[in-house]
Parts: sequence; structure tokens; C-alpha cells
Amino acid sequence: MPISGSVDKHSVEVTSCYCVPHKDYEERVDVDVVYNQDMVELNKKVSPGEALVGWFTTGSDVTSHSSLIHDYYARETKDPIHLTVDTTLNSGKMGLKAYVL
Repeated sequence: MPISGSVDKHSVEVTSCYCVPHKDYEERVDVDVVYNQDMVELNKKVSPGEALVGWFTTGSDVTSHSSLIHDYYARETKDPIHLTVDTTLNSGKMGLKAYVL
């Protein structure tokens, strides 16, 4: 779910991402925070020029769980982006949307 890259005044460049094990429930989301922190530290070693810039989810909708996950990443980095990746290919291509909350 985290995405790394760089930010300047006019754009965000995403250069890597990875999935974090999680489970969605009706009123909460359980995220493997230890796994996430281990991966963040590993990413810093492998790609020291990258920074955490936000997080992604598959699908085209912003859901009620999105705010819970966004709150977490807002504590990890300043002004994280939320990137939705529509993998259905209904329009013949992969749809991407970025949100800055």
C-alpha cells in the first residue's frame, strides 16, 4: 500500500510501491504495522533517495476505510497522496487517480 518517490512544487513522482497485509472489517481495518515498518526501513536501505509520498489501493472508489488508512500515513509523512488503481481494465486501460486530502 505505501508508495515511495519524490515531491516537488508541481508534481509527485512514484518510483516504487509494495503491498502490506491487511484485513478489512465493517468498522475497522487491521494492518500489519510491523511488516510495514520493516519494509519502510528496507526501502530506505535499498533506495535512500526515495521518500514515503503516500499510499495506494486497488479499485476506483474512495471508501470509508480510506480515511482510516490515510490517517495512518498522515502520521508517517507530510501531505500523503492517496492513489487509486483501477485494475478492472473496463476502459481498455488501467485507471489511476490521485487524491491529496
